[in-house]
Amino acid sequence: MRSAEIRNSYEGLLEDWKVEMIVERARRKGIRPGELADVQQEVAIAILRFRFDPQKANGASEASAIRGLIDKRITHIQRGNARAKKRVERYQLLCMDSSTEPDNSEPVSLTMDVESVVATLPRGEKAVCEALARGESREATAKALGISRYEVEILLGQTRERFNNAGLAPVS
Repeated sequence: MRSAEIRNSYEGLLEDWKVEMIVERARRKGIRPGELADVQQEVAIAILRFRFDPQKANGASEASAIRGLIDKRITHIQRGNARAKKRVERYQLLCMDSSTEPDNSEPVSLTMDVESVVATLPRGEKAVCEALARGESREATAKALGISRYEVEILLGQTRERFNNAGLAPVS
């Protein structure tokens, strides 16, 4: 999205300099062009909620306060994305389908152990495990399965216990 298109999408809501600052700070922090619109939307909402108060600014200008807000929000988004990616990777390993070819970068015996535990999971635990492996949140998983979030937590605890009993405790 070009700078003029970005400005037009927030016309009347945010001043141009704030929109341009979001784009500039996002690029500096390594946000890829394909992610820019989503990041920009989240940051724009945070800016719209923010009220600059010169009395409480301790001498900082509005631009400095906005820059800090933008940087903090972008960092928050990046950390959340990194956590989500790690969570998906962890659950994919945990819930490997037995038909999946073993990854040669991992010991074959570990892969076989994980596959054997996953194959013995009861239907509810397996459904939760598969949903989380697809990247669904615990709340979305509960809703999709027609159970409470608490029940999802119980099923996850039971799954963890099965892996621990099989000698496959997570590495801290």
